[in-house]
Amino acid sequence: MASGLPLTTEQQAAAIRIIWAARLVVLFPMISVGIWFVYIPWKVAVLNLTPLDFSKVLLCFAISSITATQLGGRRLIPRFGAGPLMIAAMCCFSPCLALAVLAPTYLLMLLAVIPCGFFFWFSRTLSYSRNLSDGKVNGPLFDANA
Repeated sequence: MASGLPLTTEQQAAAIRIIWAARLVVLFPMISVGIWFVYIPWKVAVLNLTPLDFSKVLLCFAISSITATQLGGRRLIPRFGAGPLMIAAMCCFSPCLALAVLAPTYLLMLLAVIPCGFFFWFSRTLSYSRNLSDGKVNGPLFDANA
C-alpha cells in the first residue's frame, strides 16, 4: 500500500473485513458499558456506597484504562499482533463487566472494575492499531500505539 499502487479486489475485501471487525470490537464494549450506566444508582444503593467510594471505583477504571493503552500499544500489540489480542480482550471483557455489575460486595466490585477498565480501553487501542497497520487512519493519533 505504501507504493501507491491500487489495491486488488482481494486486498480490498480483507481491508473491509478488518475495518468492520475493529468497529465491532469497539462497539460491543461501549454498548455494554452504556447499558451498565443505568444500573449505577441501583448498585450504589445496594452496596450503600458513598460518593467517595464510587469515585474510587471510577478511579480504578480510569487507571486501568490508561495502563491498557500504554501496555497494549507499546508491549503487547507489537509482540502478539492485534488480531489475537482483540479476541482475547472481548472474551475477557464480558465476564469482568458482569462480575462488576453483579458483585455482592464493594471490594469485589472494585477488583472486577480493574480488569474491566483494562479490557475496555484495550479493545479500543487494538482497533485503532489494526486500522493503522492497514494504512487507514480511522481514529485519533494520540494513542500510545500511534
